[in-house]
Amino acid sequence: SIAAASVAAAGAYVTNRLSRRRGGGRTVVLVAPGLEESFKTGAALVMGAPVLATHVAFGWLEALYDLFAGWRSGSGAGPGRRAAAGLCSLVGHALFGAVTCAVHAATGHWPAGVAAAYLLHMGWNALVMGRVGARS
Repeated sequence: SIAAASVAAAGAYVTNRLSRRRGGGRTVVLVAPGLEESFKTGAALVMGAPVLATHVAFGWLEALYDLFAGWRSGSGAGPGRRAAAGLCSLVGHALFGAVTCAVHAATGHWPAGVAAAYLLHMGWNALVMGRVGARS
């Protein structure tokens, strides 16, 4: 699941950067969640890794990114804020994975699980990022 999460994280990193460059800040709410949920579940299924464990491992990778990217970029976010962002990444991606698996268990369809996780992830990003509306 670490390998699948690494593949998913690399794919998400590249496509999130490209989509944000083209679509602005709203892509964090509208596009990134769909890409991430698709990459996490897709990589797990293709690589034969447990889906939930892949989502959790992805959360760890994103948490590490949150901890160190802000420090390196000089964004001004202190260690407490970076740690809180990292914890939110870990807990959030574990929750999205649990939703994906629960919906799959109920429906027998992975795409339904990914869609449900996407909607939850989109709502979470809108809440946390405060990027709802015309802001970009």
